[in-house]
Amino acid sequence: MKKILFLLPAIIVLQRCLAGVQTNNVEPIPASDFFKSIHWDQLKKSEFESQAEYAARIEKGFEFAGKPIWLEASDSEISFSYDAEDKKATIGLLPESGGPSSNGLFCLSSTNWSIGHREEQNAFGAKVDVAYFEGEKYEIKILNLNDLPQEVRPDTIRLGFVFKFDPARAEFASKNKTLRFLLRVVVDHIRDADKSTSATTPTLGMPDCFMVHTYELPVRLIALKVIDKKSATTLASWSQN
Repeated sequence: MKKILFLLPAIIVLQRCLAGVQTNNVEPIPASDFFKSIHWDQLKKSEFESQAEYAARIEKGFEFAGKPIWLEASDSEISFSYDAEDKKATIGLLPESGGPSSNGLFCLSSTNWSIGHREEQNAFGAKVDVAYFEGEKYEIKILNLNDLPQEVRPDTIRLGFVFKFDPARAEFASKNKTLRFLLRVVVDHIRDADKSTSATTPTLGMPDCFMVHTYELPVRLIALKVIDKKSATTLASWSQN
């Protein structure tokens, strides 16, 4: 019974992800919830299983693989700007590297939290109070990024849209975070999913230490949509034919 109860959250997440989505009835799963539902420790092949056994286990254990999934980027990861002269908004995700040579990596959600303070001393005897933080980043690697149309690559850097938007509505949306950025993806290469950890070294000038766990999922992008939470209308959309 305990095992069944433990699996229920992951099953519910999967059902929501795979549900059919219509124009203004989009109920995708928040990216952070979806990533947390994946059993990352089970992605690697064990030395005690054959290649055939590993392939069968992966196929059975990750039912979302190869199927369309709607994900929602967190508000903190959405880039929004407005041109009052043309009355156009630009919305999207910025690549992880901050430039066009991003290898298709985009962060959908990230968080960090404090795990304490401690006084540290360097080799010269200088002391500083070091703040320690731990965090998580949930990234997708878009395998077909270079094949996407200009329509969803507004400035060769961002992944998103440029669209006409009333100035008053745009200002309200920017201040109140009312725009939802939705992505429909297919996870074709689940075996290439990766989990890594990196840490920064505190210095006198920057006495903070961050240990970040990064989760990376390779996907094919097949649709994008921007929805206004306030009016529940679709402001921009694209889907692969």
